[in-house]
Amino acid sequence: MNIKAVDIAILPPPHVTNLAIEINAELVQNFKSPIALSQNSCLPHISLAMGCIEDQNLPDAESILKEIASQTDLTELVITTISTADFADTPVSSFEIENSAPLQKLHENIMNQMVPHLTNSVKPDMLFDIDIADSTLTWIKNYRKNASFENFYPHITLGYGTAQYDKLPITFKPEKIAICHLGNHCTCREVIFAIDLNP
Repeated sequence: MNIKAVDIAILPPPHVTNLAIEINAELVQNFKSPIALSQNSCLPHISLAMGCIEDQNLPDAESILKEIASQTDLTELVITTISTADFADTPVSSFEIENSAPLQKLHENIMNQMVPHLTNSVKPDMLFDIDIADSTLTWIKNYRKNASFENFYPHITLGYGTAQYDKLPITFKPEKIAICHLGNHCTCREVIFAIDLNP
């Protein structure tokens, strides 16, 4: 039985992706951030749900997400600010995303409808990377309790360190919903499949 730890996430359009990668590169240079965002192997994203899924259940999960995506009225997202919060005594910077009613509804629909397929019984070998921090496993294990429904906090993680960018807010159209294979620090390391939100 092959089980993957996954993130169901919104992928932003290229200009937002490129900006996040640019800011992250400064964090890697100035703070040695262990998160190094890229176009193909560590994608900027907004997490909507997280857990572990058997490979054999991925086609059903894709069908569910296609149906949810076809019914969503989420047409735009807004980056309001950069926030910095301590995580394991280290500052982590993120783009904060305004939590609109359509975004909250999309998150809750995915969480509720993916219940038959997602578990939080995570093990290191379910992730993309080999070396996995305990904090990564704890975050995945407790995602439903700590980061969903009333605790949902939409954001794009930029990396470890204190980021600066003053040309905000930024409004953009969400481009895709994807299931991504999770890596260390809950990064989206590989897209398993993606659904276009603007067909």
